[in-house]
Amino acid sequence: MNELALSEERLREITASYGGPEFLNAQMERFRKAVQRLHRETPALMEQYPDQWVAMSAEGVVATALSHEALLADLRARGIDNGALCIEFLDTAPGIMVL
Repeated sequence: MNELALSEERLREITASYGGPEFLNAQMERFRKAVQRLHRETPALMEQYPDQWVAMSAEGVVATALSHEALLADLRARGIDNGALCIEFLDTAPGIMVL
């Protein structure tokens, strides 16, 4: 066994407070699908919500707001867990990065 590998028991102990490994794996899969959908729909979203923050689930847009703080406050007020959401700023004038 790899010296860095965790036993099943230790993995369950570590992840218990987060819902367990099955929950975390499902949450990551929902997040992956949300990221894919956001990537696929970015051009249309940029037209509809320019320079706004968007929270996307695998099923579609959950919320939009002019600020990150307002978006998170809206999600909290509606009791929506943002753990599986992809949150992104739809910047119509992104800066140039020189690498």
